[in-house]
Amino acid sequence: MQESGRASSRFCAHVRIENKTYVQLKEYFESLAPHRSAENLGAEFRSLPYARYAPIRRQLLILARMVNKHRKPHGFEPIQTSMLGLRRTPVKVYESVETEVGVTL
Repeated sequence: MQESGRASSRFCAHVRIENKTYVQLKEYFESLAPHRSAENLGAEFRSLPYARYAPIRRQLLILARMVNKHRKPHGFEPIQTSMLGLRRTPVKVYESVETEVGVTL
């Protein structure tokens, strides 16, 4: 522990999209930006398989700004942040779940 009473940052978890994957996503959305509708791009953002923790939300917002920057010269409407699916769905940890077979876990 440091003197401030907080754990060293090297032991703290940081949740974000891996840099290599993020660059690939950036290139992918950059290529789609001037060719797809805002609704279609919003669906692409919502389908990304990442839990919406704060650092990931920031990364997605940066991607959305980049997409809007590429759409503007073509006269396309910008992607609204409400289209990105930024809300994280809470999961109840100790709730029993019934499977399709009828077994309760």
